[in-house]
Amino acid sequence: MSMHLQDWFYLNPWGLWLTAVVLALVIELLQRDRRGLACAGACAVGAVVAALAPGVWWLPVVAALVALGTAWALLRPVHA
Repeated sequence: MSMHLQDWFYLNPWGLWLTAVVLALVIELLQRDRRGLACAGACAVGAVVAALAPGVWWLPVVAALVALGTAWALLRPVHA
C-alpha cells in the first residue's frame, strides 16, 4: 500500500512545519531583513509543538503565532 504525500503530512504535521521552515529560510536568503528568520524560528517552534502534541492541530498554530509575535517585537529595527 502506497502513501501519498498529503496522507503523510496529515499523519506527521511536524513535517509540514519543517517544510515551512525551509521556505522561510529561503525567503530570508532572498530578502535579508530578518522577517524570514523570525518566521523560520516560529515555524520551528510549531514543528516542535506538533511533534509533542500530534493530535491537537490548533496548538502548534498558536505557539507559532506567539513565537512570531515575540520575535518580531525583539527583532524590530530601532531608529535613532
